[in-house]
Amino acid sequence: DGRETVDRIQEVLADRDDGEAIDSLQAHGRRVREGLDELYEAMFGAEIQGFRDE
Repeated sequence: DGRETVDRIQEVLADRDDGEAIDSLQAHGRRVREGLDELYEAMFGAEIQGFRDE
């Protein structure tokens, strides 16, 4: 959830130098986006596909 993400960002920034923190946050962001893409596809995939077919 949002709070977990904020906590994770704070941990990363506290534990690493700037370059490592940025790389880690970018990787985390990619995982979040991939997870959201999968969630949206699972929730709305049939609706989106149906809309495209019309």
